[in-house]
Amino acid sequence: MGEHLSSLIVEALMRIQSPSQIALLIATPPTPDEPAMRNDQLAMTQALLARGLPADRIFSLHGQLDRPLVLAFLRAARRRMDDWKAGSLFIHVSGDGYFVGETAETARPGLEFS
Repeated sequence: MGEHLSSLIVEALMRIQSPSQIALLIATPPTPDEPAMRNDQLAMTQALLARGLPADRIFSLHGQLDRPLVLAFLRAARRRMDDWKAGSLFIHVSGDGYFVGETAETARPGLEFS
């Protein structure tokens, strides 16, 4: 991910003034020895920390992932937000993906697992 784009995304997140903020960072490389996705995740972690998001509000999942594992991760995050009246959730995904749909209006993203 470009450093400038990363910075803009993180700055937008941090402008939201809410005591209830969490970041979910998911890295799913196509092969176990591919470092790029994990490096993206680590860079995003550092950017969030540098802008003041506490480490205990950053949750990471990485490795050879499958759909049930990612869904369990998202459900666990949802449980953390059950009592929130307001807040912000930031999700960063680094991995291979695809789109289903014939036009920009009907396109839906998908995450490809190994």
